Amino acid sequence: MKRVLQFLAAVIVLTGIRYCSKDSFHDKFKAEYLSTCEDDEKCIHFANSTLFESCFEEAFTLGKRSTFNEMTFFSCAETVQNKITTHTN
Repeated sequence: MKRVLQFLAAVIVLTGIRYCSKDSFHDKFKAEYLSTCEDDEKCIHFANSTLFESCFEEAFTLGKRSTFNEMTFFSCAETVQNKITTHTN
């Protein structure tokens, strides 16, 4: 029983570390993304919306080796921003 509890504790700790690193990467990536927006209102609006979060989640893979696919993110972002532009015009 003690070994099972130790195993479960290790799994919980490792999972927590992965999510912590995901959050840390998310915050750094969002700050970098916002710095490229400058005064572009559409870009700033996108970065501060739940749509940014959706694109980030689509591009980030949590697993044995967490990865972030920038092409997937920017493709998603471009599609979303085009839809926003289409609906506002």
